[in-house]
Amino acid sequence: MGVISKTLDELEKYSKPELVVNELKEIGKTLQGNQGLVFFAYEDENQTTVRPIQTLKPLIAVSKVEPIKPEKEINVVEDKGGSSSKPSIQLPIINPDLGWVNKYWAKIKPILVRMKNGVVRGVERIIKGIKSFSSKLSVKFKELYGNKKWFKKVASQLSTVKINRPNFSGKGMRIDGYKTRDVRAKRIRLVLLVVTVIVILALGINFTIKARRASIVHNEATKIFTSVETLVKKAENSSTSDKESSELAIFQAKNALKELPEEISEKDTTLRQGFDTRILTVEDSLYKRVGLTDSDGKLSTFVDTRLSFGENSNPTDMEIYSDDSGNEYLMVTDKGLNSVFRVSLYDKTSQRLIDTDGLLKDPEYVSMGNSGVFVFDNKTGVLKASYDKDKWFGSFVELSGLARENIKAKNISEFIILAESDNVYLLDQDDNAVLKSVFSYENRYGLYYKYMTNEKFANATDILADLSVYVLTKDTPQLIRYSYDYNEQKQNENPLTISGVDGDLGELTKGFTRSSLDEGLFVFDQTLKRFIMFEKPQEAGEDILHPNEVILKKQYVYRGSKGEVWDSVKDFVVDSSNSTMYILDGSVIWKVML
Repeated sequence: MGVISKTLDELEKYSKPELVVNELKEIGKTLQGNQGLVFFAYEDENQTTVRPIQTLKPLIAVSKVEPIKPEKEINVVEDKGGSSSKPSIQLPIINPDLGWVNKYWAKIKPILVRMKNGVVRGVERIIKGIKSFSSKLSVKFKELYGNKKWFKKVASQLSTVKINRPNFSGKGMRIDGYKTRDVRAKRIRLVLLVVTVIVILALGINFTIKARRASIVHNEATKIFTSVETLVKKAENSSTSDKESSELAIFQAKNALKELPEEISEKDTTLRQGFDTRILTVEDSLYKRVGLTDSDGKLSTFVDTRLSFGENSNPTDMEIYSDDSGNEYLMVTDKGLNSVFRVSLYDKTSQRLIDTDGLLKDPEYVSMGNSGVFVFDNKTGVLKASYDKDKWFGSFVELSGLARENIKAKNISEFIILAESDNVYLLDQDDNAVLKSVFSYENRYGLYYKYMTNEKFANATDILADLSVYVLTKDTPQLIRYSYDYNEQKQNENPLTISGVDGDLGELTKGFTRSSLDEGLFVFDQTLKRFIMFEKPQEAGEDILHPNEVILKKQYVYRGSKGEVWDSVKDFVVDSSNSTMYILDGSVIWKVML
């Protein structure tokens, strides 16, 4: 009452409540200090005045127009935006064919899902591994350096780094560089995150490309394998009844396999190896091939000359012969030891032949005659060790007329003894000729002369004979035959046709045969590392057999794991029963069961 006591008389004069309320409000505006005024005014809701809402009169009277009803075929677009009237235009409805998108998405979606799952699992494993490694590393460091001052200092600094925790910092505050380090850590994490995402994307894209490429390659390989399967089956079924048809099918199958992409899968590689094996089996049947391995028992080491003859052994040539009792032996020349050795086929015992006068200085070739063993020495000439009464040999002697200084040719590539009288034949590459020296008496021979000449003898490698003389060369034709013409009283070339061999012959370097036409003719193909056995022609008598043609009987190839087998074949021979072949290869004599 102290605040309104001065105006109480005036307030009593007001008859309307509104005036009293207004006056009290004016008093409230003049209050000072700790003065206060509270009053309550009662107001009836029914007495509140509502201000009438004035409606604006329209400035322009618009007449009511009936709307035009559009036809059913026309779609009207209602303009709700502005006051101006715009013509309604019917736009064409475009329904693009998105079927190819859905089809492509259906193909790549499983790949992307697998890629995503793989990436997520990989990242989880990496994070788990990093955490585990970090924990172990931290424990190890604490054990080693926990009491070091520098370690405690570094640990206190690292403790300020907050990883995977709420980042709290006062705005605008900087205490000992904590805020700066926090920003730097955020930037590093951001960079690492970006790099990780890029790497994952690159790996994913690369994986997708490789998967797509692998699918294409597999489809191509499958088509080729289907074709090859048909061809190989045809060859297998006709290998014995129709050789030409089988050869054609194998040829087509091998060409088809060459079209395979290089980056085929392991499964497709296994399929290809299976086809290669089947093709090889058919070819072995067609071309009468015998594959020799290290474990089949057909190939074995007969003698190692460095063990049997001596450490410095260097064998150069080999011959085979039988004594009067039917025992067979190998005769081997060795220029490393300047000796000739005889090896028994029965028990492998070796014996050095006698050389009392030291005539063996560079023995190169050996050949057996009716009267003994003959050797061509590059420094001494032609030497002979005659048979004695004890089925052994005497000491080597020089043959008059065949000393090395009497033989002018420098490149003698082979040497052989023929005829009952043991005539000497030398294969001379310098003069493209076969030189002949006829036996006179005892150890004397006549002067040699050119017995056969041919330009192809420039690369001649071996000479052998039965009723005809055969010369092997590195050039085509590799097998040259000479037969004696009784009318002209000389040897004339008598060409041979070679049949049955797969592909072309390589360089024929060595050969072997016996005097009988019923015995096989063997040659060594150095290019393809194979021994080939031919059947000789029968051109006289009642049983004529493919005249002027040698036909393949068998061929032998090595398929073992040793890398240098038959790399240095110097000569080979076959025993009298045609059951075993002995091959001089480097310093090893191999035994092959035929």
